[in-house]
Amino acid sequence: MLAYYLYPFAPEMEPKEYTKQDLMNPQKVEELIQKANEPYHRFPLASYYGIEETAILKGVECSACGQIPMTRLKGSWKCPRCGVTDRHAHVQAILDFYMLLSPTMTNRQCRDFLGLRNRHEATRMLSNISTTREGKTHNSIYILKI
Repeated sequence: MLAYYLYPFAPEMEPKEYTKQDLMNPQKVEELIQKANEPYHRFPLASYYGIEETAILKGVECSACGQIPMTRLKGSWKCPRCGVTDRHAHVQAILDFYMLLSPTMTNRQCRDFLGLRNRHEATRMLSNISTTREGKTHNSIYILKI
C-alpha cells in the first residue's frame, strides 16, 4: 500500500516490483523518501502559473477599498478613491512583487512597480524590507528571504 503513495515521488518504485518485505523495511522506505526529497520552491508564482508580467497590475493597493494605485504623498500613501492614508502600504506591494515576479528586486524595478520617481525613497523602502543587499551602488540587488 505504501508503494502507491510513494510512486509519484519515486517513479523507480513501481508498486508491483516491491514485496511487502521491502515496504516493511524502514531503511528501504527512508532511502526512497530521501531520494525523492527535493526542496520546495513556491516563488515566483507568476512563472509557476504561467502569468505574464504585463498582466500584473503595478502600484500600491489600498488596504481599505482595494484601489490600485495609491498616490505617494510626503511619507505616506493616499487612496484617490476612499481617501485613506497609510504610511506602510508599500510593504505589501513589495512583498507581492517578491512572491509573484522575482526573489530579487532592483531600485529601478521598485520605482517602476510602485510608481515612484525618487530613487532615494525606493532605496529606503527596499532597505527596510529586504534582508540582504548585494552590490554597493547602482547595481544593487535587494533579496528577500521568505
